[in-house]
Amino acid sequence: HPAICGFISRQFYGGRVKDDPGVAARTTAPWHRAPCFGPLAFFDVRGKEAQEGSSLVNRVEAEMVVCLYRELTAAHRHL
Repeated sequence: HPAICGFISRQFYGGRVKDDPGVAARTTAPWHRAPCFGPLAFFDVRGKEAQEGSSLVNRVEAEMVVCLYRELTAAHRHL
């Protein structure tokens, strides 16, 4: 999606990476109109990582993802 490419291009490549002209039409979805379901969104989740075996987990982040998923699928039942 152009928003993702644009962010990466600006942050890491000085704006030199460009999209194919038709990429927006191929990758835009109806739910992108909601800011929290856009193609690129950042959330400040204040959880803490914890060690579980050889993995790091963050339960607050996981709960946030589940909440977003439920909201998205409730608003767009065809997903």
